[in-house]
Amino acid sequence: MPGQGVSGGDDSGGVPSGQSAWSWPASAAPPAPAPPSLPRGRGRPRWALPLLTIVVVAVIALAVGLSQVIGNGTVDQKLAIRGAPGYTTFTGPQGKPMAAGRPWGTVCQPVVFSVAPAVPATLYQQIGVVVLEARASGIDVAVENRQFYWRPADLYPRGLTNAGVKFVPVFANTTSSPRFADGKPEHIVFGWDARPAADREHEVLTSLEGVFYLKNLDDAAAYRSAMRRFVAFSQGVAASTAPGSGIAEGTAVDSFSSADVAAMLRMSGCHLHP
Repeated sequence: MPGQGVSGGDDSGGVPSGQSAWSWPASAAPPAPAPPSLPRGRGRPRWALPLLTIVVVAVIALAVGLSQVIGNGTVDQKLAIRGAPGYTTFTGPQGKPMAAGRPWGTVCQPVVFSVAPAVPATLYQQIGVVVLEARASGIDVAVENRQFYWRPADLYPRGLTNAGVKFVPVFANTTSSPRFADGKPEHIVFGWDARPAADREHEVLTSLEGVFYLKNLDDAAAYRSAMRRFVAFSQGVAASTAPGSGIAEGTAVDSFSSADVAAMLRMSGCHLHP
């Protein structure tokens, strides 16, 4: 279950920071000076969201595709993302799929990953690398620095405040090493809740969080792989069977593929953003 082995924390703030806290890849230049960063905001739930209030709790790890595919290997058409062959979304507590183009209820919803204090620096660094990779491809995501500040300049549209973004908590479990029935290790687990969409045929997210099982993750590449699944999930994409996908079960691809990006942009609605 999400939250096991995860330390708590507080919302005692921090100091503004004009730069990200992870190391930038050698191939990437540091960001240009940005407007002052914003604290997440006092009065918002901090570590953690009340896990027992999350209606939908699902194990989504490297075997995530198993829950989204019919036994004969055919993609469940109810969950298939139109215009993104091989990619599927997920359901909410009503058993209905996330709304295409607005899985959070808003087209191209900006998402900020909020990393718990107990998450080790080695994982935080790889979270930052993947978020940077996603953002360079047009995915509207960012990550707080270790003082829990985020930069509005990292997201679009410009001028965002705390009220305009969705905060997605990130935790690390350092004590458990769960496995699926087939013996495969769980790498990451998601918990989420959703409400009916306006059309009553779909649902939209109201909360999302993820827990990394560090004992089952061997190295930085494994951290990045799990984080790519997390980013995709935050955009409404649960699984992929597409060739060369960086979010497919058992993939050795250490990047988002062009098809991964296209599926996330389409499902999130960010492909419509100017």
